[in-house]
Amino acid sequence: MNRRKFLKVSGLSLGGLAVAGIGVDMSGISTKKNYYLQGNYAPVNNIISETDLKVTGQIPKDLSGLLLRNGPNPMSPVNEKKHHWFLGEGMLHGIRLDSGNALWYKNKLVDGNDSVANTSVISHSGKIYAIVEAGGYPVEIDQELNSLNTKPFYGDRNAGFTAHPKIDPDTNEMHAMCYDYANNFDTIDYVVVDEKGLHKKTQSIPFESRSMLHECAITKNYMLVFDLSVAFDLYKLGRGYFPFSWDDNHSARIGLLDRNGDSN
Repeated sequence: MNRRKFLKVSGLSLGGLAVAGIGVDMSGISTKKNYYLQGNYAPVNNIISETDLKVTGQIPKDLSGLLLRNGPNPMSPVNEKKHHWFLGEGMLHGIRLDSGNALWYKNKLVDGNDSVANTSVISHSGKIYAIVEAGGYPVEIDQELNSLNTKPFYGDRNAGFTAHPKIDPDTNEMHAMCYDYANNFDTIDYVVVDEKGLHKKTQSIPFESRSMLHECAITKNYMLVFDLSVAFDLYKLGRGYFPFSWDDNHSARIGLLDRNGDSN
């Protein structure tokens, strides 16, 4: 089950997704007007491409490249009581700079691999990827912000990834802690992508606490696994609410996983 199908099963359909947050607590019970649908947080409804950009000040002449951001953006009316900060179609915003000139700004929806890749954007092995955690597939993005229906990292295998992988500066390998509790309720995966952008290994690890593995860290020899107090709640998922919430009974732990060892 990919993340888009997971949202539909949970009652959090794409028609009820949020932009970048909600004015409700983590249980999905409305506490006040949803301020993440207002003002600076309001959804962007238009897809545009502009080349006549006004620059205030001066861009350094040696600054060239593509500045990208990614985030949730609802394109349909939302249920203010149930939608959550982390949910919504992914929308990319990009500015192309060349020798100190701002050539264009454009925004486009992430639309590939049937995935709601709405959280982050990374560059690895000369390619750009929109990514998300909790079972969503990575989506390759071209230099014009178009989504490509490729199978990043895994070849023919569809598998979820993470929103915040880490790059080893010595090997240029990408390391990630991945979870997909809708399909694998009591395991997580340590995934390594090599310097060429190809899947190198997946190591499954027993993990019964079902906490939200939003981040990770690496050292030369270890992967740090953050088992924190925001955890997956199947009961909330069944009621159509955002399934992660704070658990007072779950103490935070940090695990050390040998990068070259087994899952112990």
